[in-house]
Amino acid sequence: MDSAGTLVALVLVPKGSPERRAHWASQPIAFVRFRLVGSLSEALARLAAERIDAVLVDGTDAGDGGIELVKRLAPLASDRPVMLLTPRATMREFENVAAAALESDVRLIADDGPLEIVRTLRDVVADCRNREGRRELERFDPVTGLPVRSAFVAALQSRLQARPARFGCLVCVDLDGLKGLNALLGETATDAVLARIAERLAGAGDDRDDLAAIGGGRFALWAESLDGVEDALVLVRRLLRAVARPLRAGEQRLSLSAAAGLAFHPADAHCSETLLARAEAAMYRAKVAGPQTYRLHQPLIVGAAPAALQRRAAVRSDLATDALELVFEPQIDLRVARPRAARLHLRTRNDGAISSLAHSNCDDLLLPLIRWTLETAGSQMADWLAHDVPLVPLVIDLPLRMMQRNDVVDMMRRRLQSVGCHPAWFEAALHADATEVNPSCSTTAAHVQGLRDLGLRVTLAGFGGQIGALQALRFLPADAIELGADLVQRLGEPGLDGTIARALVTLAHDLGLEVGASGVDRPVLARHVRELGCDWASGAWVGATATARGFSDWLGSHAGNLPAAAAS
Repeated sequence: MDSAGTLVALVLVPKGSPERRAHWASQPIAFVRFRLVGSLSEALARLAAERIDAVLVDGTDAGDGGIELVKRLAPLASDRPVMLLTPRATMREFENVAAAALESDVRLIADDGPLEIVRTLRDVVADCRNREGRRELERFDPVTGLPVRSAFVAALQSRLQARPARFGCLVCVDLDGLKGLNALLGETATDAVLARIAERLAGAGDDRDDLAAIGGGRFALWAESLDGVEDALVLVRRLLRAVARPLRAGEQRLSLSAAAGLAFHPADAHCSETLLARAEAAMYRAKVAGPQTYRLHQPLIVGAAPAALQRRAAVRSDLATDALELVFEPQIDLRVARPRAARLHLRTRNDGAISSLAHSNCDDLLLPLIRWTLETAGSQMADWLAHDVPLVPLVIDLPLRMMQRNDVVDMMRRRLQSVGCHPAWFEAALHADATEVNPSCSTTAAHVQGLRDLGLRVTLAGFGGQIGALQALRFLPADAIELGADLVQRLGEPGLDGTIARALVTLAHDLGLEVGASGVDRPVLARHVRELGCDWASGAWVGATATARGFSDWLGSHAGNLPAAAAS
C-alpha cells in the first residue's frame, strides 16, 4: 500500500477473455488500483518493475487453466499473496480440483462482486503482512534487539559459503551468575543489564550485525576482519574487559564476569552450526577454569603441546622427504567369496608405523595427505592395469569433518582427473564422531551427496565404536555402513554387543545399505559376522595389510576363494 493506503493489485486476465478485461478496466473502486495483464510474462515483468501488493488470477472464464496459471505464478511472486478468482457457482468444483494442485498459501476466492473482492484482497494482504511482521519479530531477541540463534546461524552460513577460505573467528561469551542476578534484581532490571552488556559487546567488536543473543545470557560474535589468531585473542580479551567494567542497576553497583570460547573458520569447521557448537564447547571449558577466562576449540593453534608439535613436524617431514608409502588392507566379499576392495593406510618407511587419514589430528595437513594418497593410489592403479593385475576399488578413510569444507568435492574431482582415475575406482569411508561434527548440518549432507554424484561409493564407518555414527546414518546419504572393530571384537562375548550388531545390520539392510565388518581377525569372528548377514569383512583373518606387491600377490592367490577358515 502507498502512503494513502491504496492497495495495488496485479490482475492476470487471460487474453482470450475480453469481457473480463473490460469488466476489470471499468472498476472505479476507491483505495484499490488494478494493474491488468494478459499473460504470465507480462505479470512477471510488472512484478519486477512495480510495487505490487497482491496478485489475482481471474479464472472465471479460464477453467482449469486458471489453476495452471496460479501454479506457475505463485513460486515467482516472492512474498506477495496470490489468489485465484472463480464464480461462486463453481466454487466447490474448483475447491476439489485446486486442493491437490495449489500450494497452501494460495487463496481461492469467489467472484461476489467488486466490493467483496476488494474487501477480501485487503484482508488477505493485511493477514500476510501481519505474518511477515511476526516472523521478523521472531528473528530478534526482544531484550537486546540482536538476532537470535537461528537467524545468526543462517546468516553466518551464507557468509561462509560465499567466502569458503576466508579466515574468521566465532566467539561465544557466557555471563556468569545470571540466575543470581535475576534473583537479586528481578527480571526487568536483569533484562536492562543484558541490554547494556549487549551494547558493550557490540562496541568492543567491529559491527553490531555480527553479534547475536543465543539464549541464557550467552552471546555469539563473528569477526572476519582479523589478520590471524593473535588478533582474535586481542578481540576476546577486549570483550571480556567490556563485560567486567562496573555498571549500575538502580541502586546496585555490579561487577560482572564472563567466560568465552573461540572457534576458527576454516580450520575448525566450514558449517556455521558446527562452528558455533565448537565455540560453545570451548566456552564451557573456560567456565570450568574460572571467571574472565577463554579457551580455544583447538589448543594446538596457539601454545601447542610439544608432543603435538612434534607429530605435526614429523608429518610435514614425511611428506617432504617421501618417507610415506601406501599399504593395502584387503576386504573380502562374503556373499560371492571374492576380493571386494582394499582399504588404504599410510605407513612411515622409517619406523613402519601405520596410520589412517580418518584419525589424523593435523587438520592443516589433512588436505595435503589426501592429495598425496590419491596421487599415489592413482599411480599404483595405472601400474596394476599395465601388468594385468585384477583391480578392486580402493577405500580411502576420511574424517567426517572434511565434509564441511566447501571445496572438498571439487578437490576430489580435480585430483582424480589429474591422475586419470575414474571415481568408481574409489570408495570414501567416513568416520563420524559426535564431538567433532554435526551430521545434521545441511552443508555436510550436501557434500557427502556430492561425492556420490561424482561416482564414489560412500560408507559410514565406525558403527558400534563412535557415538556419532548412528546420528550420521539418520542425516547423511550413503551406500553402506561398516561395523567398527571395537564392536566386532566383542561379538560372542556376554553382553548386548551381539544384539546391537544384529539390529544395526537389520536396520542397514532395511534402508537398502550394504554392511561391512572390520577387525575380523579370527575364524570365530568370521563366523559371527557371516551369521549376522554382513556383506563383506576385513581384518587379519581376511589378509594382512601389505605393500602394493604383497596385495597384488594376495589378489592372485584369493581371486576365487575365501580363506580356508571361512567355512568354519
